[in-house]
Amino acid sequence: MRPTTLNPVLPSHHNSIHFNPFFPIVTPFNPDAWDTALSSSNLHQEFSDAADGIRFGFDMGTSSIINAYTYIPPNHKSATLHPNTIIDNINSELQAHRYSGPFHPDRLTQIIGHFRSSPLGLVPKSDGGFRLIQDFSFPRNDPSIPSVNAHIDLNNFHCNWGTFNKISDIVMNTPQGTLMATMDVDAAFRRCPIHPSQRQNFVVHWEGLCYIDHCAPFGAASSGFVFGRVADAFVAILESRGIKSVINWVDDFAIPFYPVLPNSHTSQPIFLFTLETLYQIASDLGWPWKQSKTRPPALQFTYLGFLWDIPNKTVEIPLNKKTKYLKKLESWVPGNKFTRREAENLLGTLVHCSLAIPTSRTHLPSLTHFVASFNGSSSPHIRKSPNASVFKDIEWWMLTLSSNFCGSTLSSPPPPCDISFWVDASTSWGIGVVFDKEWSSWRLKEGWQGDGRTIGWAEFLAIEFGLLLAIKKGHSNIHFIIHSDNQGVIFAFSKGRSRSYHQNQVLQRINTLCAIHCIWITCRYTPSSSNLADAPSRGLDIPHLIRSTTDIDIHPSLLPFLT
Repeated sequence: MRPTTLNPVLPSHHNSIHFNPFFPIVTPFNPDAWDTALSSSNLHQEFSDAADGIRFGFDMGTSSIINAYTYIPPNHKSATLHPNTIIDNINSELQAHRYSGPFHPDRLTQIIGHFRSSPLGLVPKSDGGFRLIQDFSFPRNDPSIPSVNAHIDLNNFHCNWGTFNKISDIVMNTPQGTLMATMDVDAAFRRCPIHPSQRQNFVVHWEGLCYIDHCAPFGAASSGFVFGRVADAFVAILESRGIKSVINWVDDFAIPFYPVLPNSHTSQPIFLFTLETLYQIASDLGWPWKQSKTRPPALQFTYLGFLWDIPNKTVEIPLNKKTKYLKKLESWVPGNKFTRREAENLLGTLVHCSLAIPTSRTHLPSLTHFVASFNGSSSPHIRKSPNASVFKDIEWWMLTLSSNFCGSTLSSPPPPCDISFWVDASTSWGIGVVFDKEWSSWRLKEGWQGDGRTIGWAEFLAIEFGLLLAIKKGHSNIHFIIHSDNQGVIFAFSKGRSRSYHQNQVLQRINTLCAIHCIWITCRYTPSSSNLADAPSRGLDIPHLIRSTTDIDIHPSLLPFLT
């Protein structure tokens, strides 16, 4: 490829006032159609950020980066070992007008000023191919030049996700005759344009030549949230047109088809809309369904990697996934040693499986303890031998994943217990918990606030620490009512996600603990004046209660913030 000056092909939708020949707005989304659809449904104010992003480009969270010089690190080995794959990807992106170039680095600096690239890499896909990503977390631990992702504050991004619990509720509560379709968005992230002011941070470098990337790339911490907001707006538009309860996990959508007369005994149920309705709405907006991935409305469907059966109210691990997971377990035999990363990878897979098999959660703690045994290790390459209990549980998993039906019947959580459970946090002192007539507290070190850690993060820690107390006391298969005076935390917990990266990290650990120990949590608001955990969160005793002597295993990443 020879360096050239850009002769840009204009995208089909762009704003002439903000148009720059080197920074075109490249997207299939029709901004006028989105404005009309959102305005006519009284949704424009709620989703003005999505509408503006479609028209002018999305804020990727990198506006704080000041490029004092051009930075071009080397690409990763996974890319350099497969040069033809990289070249094919670059040519494909050029043909789609999502890249501009190629440019010699000096020429590009003259055009757009100093810029930075991030190392290219390839991630294997299930079909045997590769997905091109950029390592926006590179360099790591280099204060002289923080990575692109280090600049992105995920507190500024938010979107909804169609979680396991949400789809479970839909399947459990759907009327008779309901069908479910699944649909997939084609190259979802790559449909979202980057705001022109931030594209200097998303340059692609390959074999001495540079390309300007115009669309949200794989690997940027904010890309999923950027598309997520567009997806939220799309779901809201569908809702306004009578297409209810649509949920999505990134680019995978599950769409219920509710019968007009659910109790009718007619052989042909009537629905308010068809797949063609969805295609037409999408066509008007420029929404790119990948039709080859569409699965028409059916009584059984696959979503989140599970097979769901609406009439029988069941969920199971499908055959192709069981085969994949059994392959992963093959090496876990006595005599072999494993790294922390390998153990964490397997634990993540089995925790995912446990969503469909609640009884499996008693076969997770041994692997959890093995992962924890790496805490304090000096190198990520250290290998350890699991103990006998790990291998015993691995045998159980292999037997379970080899069964014909590997799943469960969906059911609601047990009724709430009457154990007292209160949590609180204060900026002046730390974290307080009252559990079963005992109180505990943990002091936060001075300077703990910063880098996105706020009082909301501390309030989430209170829930995590309280949950660890409950588990240490032997509780499982139980439903707790947790009282908190932080409305934001309660809202985030009910949604299953937070706008804050650090809060999401805590929430992930809480979800893992709940999955392993069969614990359900309902958060309930209480005024600060009535919160029993208020006093210990401020370093004070509770005279009529005793202080807990139970020690908990706090995640090592939190220890630097606790005294």
